[in-house]
Amino acid sequence: MVSIRRLGAINRTYRHLTRYRQILRILFKYGFHDLVDYLHLDHYLETGLQMISRKPREQIFRYSRPERLRMGLEELGPTFIKLGQLLSTRPDFAPPDYLDELRKLQDNVPPFSYEEVQQIFQEDQGKDPTEIFTDFAVTPLAAASIGQVHLARISSDSLKSTTRSPKNQKASKRDVVVKVQRPGLESIIEVDLEILLRSPP
Repeated sequence: MVSIRRLGAINRTYRHLTRYRQILRILFKYGFHDLVDYLHLDHYLETGLQMISRKPREQIFRYSRPERLRMGLEELGPTFIKLGQLLSTRPDFAPPDYLDELRKLQDNVPPFSYEEVQQIFQEDQGKDPTEIFTDFAVTPLAAASIGQVHLARISSDSLKSTTRSPKNQKASKRDVVVKVQRPGLESIIEVDLEILLRSPP
């Protein structure tokens, strides 16, 4: 019989390999094959590495290397965006052109789609945002590495269950800001931290 501990180790290994492939694919996509070779990242994918194209699209080189680094960190997700944000505050560690580009990660993170917002609401609340709020903005007000915020409007009737309102209070609507966590955030950060903290072989 395979022990529960063994099954857990197999599951972590599979998650790590899947994420390693994603990381390598994105690094190659943005022209950082030299970084992969320097850090020996391909060691973790001795089998199946041939399935990942090492050749970036030619148009990617229209962008500078700092721009490509910022774009790659954005695509890698919240853990790496946070890392880029941290690096943007370290002039002792990164050259000025990299610092300027990484600072864009502080307030210029791409949002995720409204379809994903709807799916998150369905999973957490069992309802669409429009079933909870009288109005819900499809386009987010702002986006960050952890989540994004949407403007919405909620009726006072919906608030009565959570607030003590006078019985004679007239029905009204209140503008609110709703923060939605990025999909799969916890599992992505967990795997990324396991990878980053893993001792080299």
